[in-house]
Amino acid sequence: MKLFTLLFIFSLAVNADEIQRIESIVDDISKLRESYEVAQEQLQECRSTLNDIKINDNNKYLVEIQSLKKEIQNLKNRLKNKKNCENSNKFPKLTMKKKSKKEVILSDVIYFKASAFKLDKKSDIFSSIDGEKIEEWDRGSSFTSNQKKDGYIKITGYFVNRQWKKSQKERWIKESDISIKSKKNN
Repeated sequence: MKLFTLLFIFSLAVNADEIQRIESIVDDISKLRESYEVAQEQLQECRSTLNDIKINDNNKYLVEIQSLKKEIQNLKNRLKNKKNCENSNKFPKLTMKKKSKKEVILSDVIYFKASAFKLDKKSDIFSSIDGEKIEEWDRGSSFTSNQKKDGYIKITGYFVNRQWKKSQKERWIKESDISIKSKKNN
C-alpha cells in the first residue's frame, strides 16, 4: 500500500504541473483575445479615416473636373464666335505685295543691285550678323554692298582716298547707321 500511496502522490505531482500549464495557456489565450479586439478597433478607425480622406480627395477632383469642363465649354463657344466673325468680315481679303524684282532672297540673305552707302554717324563694324565688333568707322565713311540680312548690310567694298577697295574679310554693319549715297543704274 505504501507503493500505491507513493504512486498516487507522484501522479498528483505530475498532473499538478499539467494543470498549471493548461491554466497558463488559457490566460495567454484570453490576453491574445483582448489584444485582438483592440487591434480590430484600431483597424476600423484607420479604415474610416482612409475613407474620409478618399471622399475629400474625390470631391476635390470632381470640383476641379467640373471647372475644367466649364472652361472647355467657354473656349468652344469663343471658337464658334470667332468663326462666325471671320465669316461675317466685310473687308476684302488682303494679299501680300509681290517681291520687288530688284531683290532676290537666297537663304534669308537679300541680294540687290550694288549700291554705295555713307555712314550717318560713327558706327561699329561686326565680323558677322550679331557677331563680334571688329572695327569702328567714322561718320561719313563710304562703302558698297549688294547683300542684307536681319537689319544688317554686308560690306563688300569700301573707299580709301576715293579709290574703291574690295573687302578682304567679312564685315557687317547695322542698317540703321547708314544712308544711301548713290545707286548705280536704278
